[in-house]
Amino acid sequence: MTYRDMKTINCIAVDDEPLSLQQITKYIDKIEFLQLEKTFTSGLDALNYLQTHDVDLIFLDIMMDDLTGVDLIESLNSRLPSFIFTTAHDNFALKAFELQATDYIQKPISFKRFMKAVDRVYQLL
Repeated sequence: MTYRDMKTINCIAVDDEPLSLQQITKYIDKIEFLQLEKTFTSGLDALNYLQTHDVDLIFLDIMMDDLTGVDLIESLNSRLPSFIFTTAHDNFALKAFELQATDYIQKPISFKRFMKAVDRVYQLL
């Protein structure tokens, strides 16, 4: 499959664990059609950003101290971008399905699994 003619997919990454955020950023950098706009270690900061910026895709941790990934998605009233939950917890899979998450990746994340999730977004957009 070629992505050569694909428009750029603007994304953000939200994770309160610096190492996980660093890994996701590294993976995004390897995919030419993904454009990382910004990273956040706080769900509240990401929510504030999303109130004034449109993105196509969110890579989103679920368990964060100030605002969970689930709460962040439920707080977005306007155009909901595609989102991929990136989490160490498997007990939120049903909730992710209810929220219509594009994918649900468990940590630690392999590049192969990351690419499979990104490919799903590519197919939808």
